[in-house]
Amino acid sequence: MPELITDLTNALFKMAGEMARSPKGTRCEDFISAAAAFAGEICMRKAADFDFDNSTFTPGKRVFSQKINAVLSGNVTEWKDVPVTSAFGTLYNLLTRSREIAWPPGTFPGIAQIYENFAKGLGHGASPAQWGYVPLSLSPAHLPQVPPLRSAFELRQVALGITGKQPIPTDALFAASSITLIKALTVTRSAIDNAVAIRLALETMNGMAKTAPVLPRHMQEFAAQAKAGS
Repeated sequence: MPELITDLTNALFKMAGEMARSPKGTRCEDFISAAAAFAGEICMRKAADFDFDNSTFTPGKRVFSQKINAVLSGNVTEWKDVPVTSAFGTLYNLLTRSREIAWPPGTFPGIAQIYENFAKGLGHGASPAQWGYVPLSLSPAHLPQVPPLRSAFELRQVALGITGKQPIPTDALFAASSITLIKALTVTRSAIDNAVAIRLALETMNGMAKTAPVLPRHMQEFAAQAKAGS
């Protein structure tokens, strides 16, 4: 398992970085968004409210779950109470207790605010009508250019190439996706405001954990529709 997690992390980190690259260089927001999008998708898979790989939901549709907040934060909204084993708790504990450069706890937004903003669709980010994106309470300058829904799909294909089987081993992917996001936050730390980076990561994770995924059959349908319309 440790070797699998390492292989997954390396492959996911590389792909997330490639998706964030442009002629002007690597865009921090897209690097973080891609890693966070996949981490959020894995949280949805871990909640297991439905058969992820055979989902009947329309891609991009909001999917509210009774279990997902437990996976994200242990169903609590105070950082001091968040379980280390939860998705948010993993990030918070590893980043704020880093031996090299610890992230100040104050850079982490309130968890209740993250949940409320998504539920209400508030913020200056992409509205639910903009397919493939999730609502973000960030300024336009810090919004991702690559739709998180696409990023999650692409990283999932990378993961499948490593695991070579369905269903994807959720525990290994939960660990690998968390580490990938932490690495993305760490390598971009000097180039983006830390509070912005953390908010982008957490809001994207939460949003993608509550957004129906794009599956291979959907991609085939999109391609067929595009061909018919050309």
